Amino acid sequence: MPLLPKSWRVHEGRDPDKELQLIQRRFEAIRRRADRRERMLKTLHEARSQLLAASLVFAATFAVFFFSPFSPWDTLRHVAAAPNCNAARFVELAPARRGNPGYWSGHDGDDDGIACEPNQRGRSAHR
Repeated sequence: MPLLPKSWRVHEGRDPDKELQLIQRRFEAIRRRADRRERMLKTLHEARSQLLAASLVFAATFAVFFFSPFSPWDTLRHVAAAPNCNAARFVELAPARRGNPGYWSGHDGDDDGIACEPNQRGRSAHR
């Protein structure tokens, strides 16, 4: 096999292991910067999502209080009474007449305009 021309000996006088270590260190530095950028973008995306969610909750809360015909305290109690009659009793809004805080049509089983009314035994027809 013929010898390579002298100009082709690229590693002559240089240490290939040291050059490999140098290239690996450069690669690691670039990879760390890329990872740091990716983490930062992920954090910004999460913060943006949380800010959007908080804004929506604020807007919904503002709309409920602004458009509610009841006082803010009664509006809170009215919303708390929504799940069932036990919740309405807990916030002291049962029995409730149609148009008053605490009245939910789902709690008015006989559709007489009174929600969570006690029956003959003193218990509510709707729980």
